[in-house]
Amino acid sequence: MTGQRGTTLIELLGVLALIGVTVVAVVVRYQSVGNPLDTATSLLEGELREARLNAIATMSAYRVTPAATNRLQGDKGATCSATSWTGDSSLTNVLPTGVTMSPTTWSVCYSSRGISTANTTITLSHSTYGTRRVEVLVGGTSRVIP
Repeated sequence: MTGQRGTTLIELLGVLALIGVTVVAVVVRYQSVGNPLDTATSLLEGELREARLNAIATMSAYRVTPAATNRLQGDKGATCSATSWTGDSSLTNVLPTGVTMSPTTWSVCYSSRGISTANTTITLSHSTYGTRRVEVLVGGTSRVIP
């Protein structure tokens, strides 16, 4: 049967599979749009990573602390035990509206080798979206605890 035109069932199934994969990717990608708790978690993790990379790149200590229940502050010093710190404006961020951090007494300091001085757990809270915890490990990495 040569000369017949049309599509086969396999071709149609392939197209449907591609459309399905695309739809799933779009839904997963935009699922957290509008969720301030997700935004705050990404912001906190990003600031911690940037502080660690800055510490390694400049061979200085960098620390991240809460300046308020909704604001992060980054500082640069000679070592983690330094008494004098210089503020780093690139590491100052405000969390999205309605998101707060607790406790407000934590401090994460990265040595010039990118190692954190202690394990620290930071809780982010939002009245509608619940809570999320971010843990900073001694090795310098951070993770979100479900």
